[in-house]
Amino acid sequence: MRLMFWNCRGLARPVASNSLRAMEQKYSPDIIFLSETKISSTTTLLAPFGFVNLVEWPANRRKGGVVLAWKNGVEIEVSRCSEHIISAIVSSDPPNTPWLLSGVYAPTERSQSVAFWESLEASVENYNGPWFCAVDFNSILSPDDKQGGRDFASSSVGALRLFMDHMGLIDLGSLGLQYTWTNCRQGMANIREKLDRGIANADWRGLFPRASVTNLPITSSDHSPLIIDSDGGSRALATPFRFEEFWVKEADCLKIVQDAWNTNCYGSLALRLCKKIRHLKVALRFWNRNRIGNLHSNIQRIQRELEFIQDQSATAQNGVLEANLRQALIEEQRKEELLWKSKSRVTWLTSSDLNTKFFHISTIVRRRRNAIEFLKTPTGSWLNSRPEIGKLFTDSFSKLFTSTRPVLPSDLEGLISPEITDEENLFLCQIPSEREIWDAVRQIGSRKAPGPDGLTALFYKQF
Repeated sequence: MRLMFWNCRGLARPVASNSLRAMEQKYSPDIIFLSETKISSTTTLLAPFGFVNLVEWPANRRKGGVVLAWKNGVEIEVSRCSEHIISAIVSSDPPNTPWLLSGVYAPTERSQSVAFWESLEASVENYNGPWFCAVDFNSILSPDDKQGGRDFASSSVGALRLFMDHMGLIDLGSLGLQYTWTNCRQGMANIREKLDRGIANADWRGLFPRASVTNLPITSSDHSPLIIDSDGGSRALATPFRFEEFWVKEADCLKIVQDAWNTNCYGSLALRLCKKIRHLKVALRFWNRNRIGNLHSNIQRIQRELEFIQDQSATAQNGVLEANLRQALIEEQRKEELLWKSKSRVTWLTSSDLNTKFFHISTIVRRRRNAIEFLKTPTGSWLNSRPEIGKLFTDSFSKLFTSTRPVLPSDLEGLISPEITDEENLFLCQIPSEREIWDAVRQIGSRKAPGPDGLTALFYKQF
């Protein structure tokens, strides 16, 4: 699903209407939220773009005005419509998993600001499920969100930051422009800020782990339009092999490793090691797929079986089945927690009172932060497709490591005087002993990122 949020600063203006038409044709959003429409009705303006369903709060004397509109096929139930907030429950994507969508236009007057944030907080607290909110908050989170004008005092925490910290919300970040608003002045008088953004609770982030926010260029308004893509706008790639921490707890994992390691391989020692690792990875993949399966699906299946058993008569046989299912459920949940804990790379926490959801969200946030969605070329243009980005990386490093075959002077050896003795040099050039190698392996964190072969330090420590 694709959504668009925009403070349009007057939808009746031809330039704003033309910009909306161009964005609809290029991005084809399913839902749009517009603020500062400055008109009493947007029906005739939005219908030609396919937005035949809408709810709006009309402008008051050509001031304000908000509208939430959606195309046919999108299932929406409006729960609230006011001067600054429109909320609706979306139930069509994903099916059978409704979530709350809120479009906001925060007031700039202090007399209305307190009531606005209290009202928005009540909306979050009254809905026990996934929640997403976006557009003009008229507040920034940090000094990095502002350029020009008066300096932002770090001690002056904005209303948005206080709201997010209090409610435990997540800033989705953004691609594209760094600042979403400008005062449209030139030179030293120009001020730019990031007033528009998308935020969500942990449930929504877990529901749409690949969701992305893109800030489009500022054209016919002083605000940037926001495009929210619930699927991230990119194709999923093949999952590389990773040795999972919970595998070491499985009784037959040791046998899988021993059988793969005892495979007869020929060649040099290094070649035989590579072949054994390759055999091991194939065996572990097959074993994990057929013996362990998908942990999330396993948990759902056991929960259904447990619910069925608990609805039956309390016989001795059913009691034994229920006890076994409870134990199996606890074990699968433990595996799932270890899985997401290792993926999250969270090593600074010492508390054991954490659940799978925390590590899941940490993993999602880390992956979004590390993802390369856009890349700037040496000529100043931007690339956003995986093949183009990959080719740019390949070409850049090929050029970097290609020798220009310079002519080197023959008298360079005497430029640097020796700093180490012959004995020290001999020691540094020695092949490490098995004890030294083992000591180095033990010092590596068990949950540190694996190498190119997908095997973590835990594997070598355990086996």
